[in-house]
Amino acid sequence: MEEMIPKQLAPLYIDVHCYGCDKRVALSYTRPYHGRNYCDKCHPLAGKTLDELAADLSNSK
Repeated sequence: MEEMIPKQLAPLYIDVHCYGCDKRVALSYTRPYHGRNYCDKCHPLAGKTLDELAADLSNSK
């Protein structure tokens, strides 16, 4: 008998296009940013530390 995966842990398998790399990815592996979907690799804030984000905010003023 197969085990059921809890709904919170199951990815949402709706394919959307990443605005950054134009690849089709599952909706649960994307993040919205200014009304567009980005995959976790292309998201503009991905991989930045809190210090880098704070510096970006202070430079944008």
